[in-house]
Amino acid sequence: MKHHEYEFKAKDKRCTGRVVIQYRKTGEFFNIQSTLKWKGKYFNKDDASAKHLLSVLPLHLDGIENHPNFTIKKLADADAPVDTETSKKISNWNKFYKKKFNLDYKIKPSEIGKLKKVEATEEQIIFYLESTKWNLEAKTVDEFCGKLNVIRRLMTEEKQSISSFSYSAEHEASLEGKALQEYWRKLRNAGYRLDKSGGKRNWVKGTPENKAPPEEPQASGEQEKKVQQQMNVLANKFRTV
Repeated sequence: MKHHEYEFKAKDKRCTGRVVIQYRKTGEFFNIQSTLKWKGKYFNKDDASAKHLLSVLPLHLDGIENHPNFTIKKLADADAPVDTETSKKISNWNKFYKKKFNLDYKIKPSEIGKLKKVEATEEQIIFYLESTKWNLEAKTVDEFCGKLNVIRRLMTEEKQSISSFSYSAEHEASLEGKALQEYWRKLRNAGYRLDKSGGKRNWVKGTPENKAPPEEPQASGEQEKKVQQQMNVLANKFRTV
């Protein structure tokens, strides 16, 4: 966090909404956002009440103590230690969401707070985004955090069923849309791969049998020179026998 951030709400009941001010680490004013309304109407910049209200807002961090016109709430502290664990969760969510839907996710401050409170692994995020379960359709951080116990249970059930999971062409043919995609995902998780050899389409377990063996490592020039020297020594020994 680069700035201190505070929320200001007017003590005068005729004034609703709030002002959010950011101050630099050193305390100077940096930015302001206002949704204030006076008697139900947004302030006009030429309104005398608006000018007065905004003029009494503290333009330096030192001026927020015991302010007579506003109730003040700290939203962010520039001096707070960086929460690397939460940052990693946000980064993972954004990365996997972008990969799945080819869209950027606009995360809300409230969702950041929810991610901070839960244990969210990469595997759980991927499972949730890939799932087509009826109660896991929203694909939002809010739903993910709220359904995390359900997600853990479904992941455990799926892992337990993988050992006995087998491919059925008839069952595959009866599926379509998201249900078919979910079935393919389970096949891949169970170690199946799509084989199209011989002009036929089939799901089989294991790696392709005709996979080329790894190439033997090539000797470097220095290694070849040493081998040649050893062969010459052996040849000379045989000549003297």
